Amino acid sequence: QDRVPENIHHAARPKCWYRWIAVNIGAIGLLLVGVVTDPQYAPDSPAAALSVEVIGECPRRDAIVAALLSVVGKDASSPRQGTPRVSDLGDRFEVEASGQKGQYPDAARDCVERARVAAVFIALALNPPMPQSGGVPRDAASPSSPTKEAPSDPLVEVTPPAPWWALLAIAARIDGASSANGFPTDVAIGGEVRGTVGRRSWGILTGAGVLTPTTSAFGSISVRQQRYPFNLAVVARRRVSPSLEVAVDFGVSLVVLTLRAEGLERVDPATRLATGARLSFELRLPALTPSVLPFVALHGEFFPRPFLLDVDPLGEIGKTNRFWLGASAGLSLGGR
Repeated sequence: QDRVPENIHHAARPKCWYRWIAVNIGAIGLLLVGVVTDPQYAPDSPAAALSVEVIGECPRRDAIVAALLSVVGKDASSPRQGTPRVSDLGDRFEVEASGQKGQYPDAARDCVERARVAAVFIALALNPPMPQSGGVPRDAASPSSPTKEAPSDPLVEVTPPAPWWALLAIAARIDGASSANGFPTDVAIGGEVRGTVGRRSWGILTGAGVLTPTTSAFGSISVRQQRYPFNLAVVARRRVSPSLEVAVDFGVSLVVLTLRAEGLERVDPATRLATGARLSFELRLPALTPSVLPFVALHGEFFPRPFLLDVDPLGEIGKTNRFWLGASAGLSLGGR
């Protein structure tokens, strides 16, 4: 009684077999439809036309293809000179396409940014921009060659000041000193030439001049004195405004003296070299031209060892002046 009738058993088997076949055919059909309709596997899709070789893990090929599709869209085409290659070099990566190659540093290993940069490089290499009006468009710069920003104002050119400078000065000069008797004052006028060369705020000055002779009375005897000053000094200068500059120099003063007593039957002129110290303050005024600068200056000279004036048969009648104070004004030629 528990045995299933033979006719019922054989009648149920064909029905189950056809159901299993129908289920499998439907699943295979759905899989084929999905593959055919997926744009990534479609033979005519842009993704299928793009071939990118990736060496390394960062960036990934699918990220590069996705970024490249967003750049070129439907205009994607196969490369003419080999397959584009993106190589992971650790702290940098390299992109090569259509004979062009570029390396980019990326220590942070930002794979998304690497994919975007690689996609832009490949897109420009596969489809280079066409020149317009004989030139390259401004926005078609290659990622491998950084662009230079244009100056904000092309009419303004900023140049750093030259570290070295030189000046040649010509000036009129006046010197004065109290006579040996205290009054009157000996005054000499003349001229001088001096040259200065320096670097930034410091320089070396040398100069030479000639002054008119002065006459000092010592009782009944007059002594005629003429001075030929020379000087060597260190100069420090500072700009106090765009058009004014102050300079100070300190150094050695060498003065050749010619002395001659007058009113005597026998006259023996003498020549001496006086050595002293010199201090000068100079104000350079606004330039007349880019290379001509007017200036005014005050100077003082001190001679610690004056010369004694010894006249026969009277003996010692006086001595030369220790301190001279003077001023000069003229023009400086050259650069500041």
